[in-house]
Amino acid sequence: RDSFDPWTSKNCSHVFSIMESESLFGAHRILNSSFSIHIYNSYFVQRCFEMDGAKNCSDSCFCHNVENLDNCMFCSNTKSKRYAIGNLEVGKEKYLQIKTQLLERIVPQLEREGRLGFDIYDVLAAKKK
Repeated sequence: RDSFDPWTSKNCSHVFSIMESESLFGAHRILNSSFSIHIYNSYFVQRCFEMDGAKNCSDSCFCHNVENLDNCMFCSNTKSKRYAIGNLEVGKEKYLQIKTQLLERIVPQLEREGRLGFDIYDVLAAKKK
């Protein structure tokens, strides 16, 4: 639905130029990915949110130019991390605690408004006042 160039993909909406993917929303130039929202220029991404330039990542959010991440947040220009926040591996317990706090803040806004007031590109570049 509301998509352009969704080759051999299914259950996708608001996507542009995707291939071999499933259950994506708001994606741009994606290959072999699934169950993700707002991902851009990425491939082999599973269950991710707000990712850009990602390869072989799963269960991560708000990351840019990353590879082989598993359960990571706010990482950039890094590879092969697990349970990391801002490129620092913090361990499973601490990661899950902070992830829960983040979700408590963003999920109500997503449910109420259907969108966040920021995205991956806002996280990457601080706005000047």
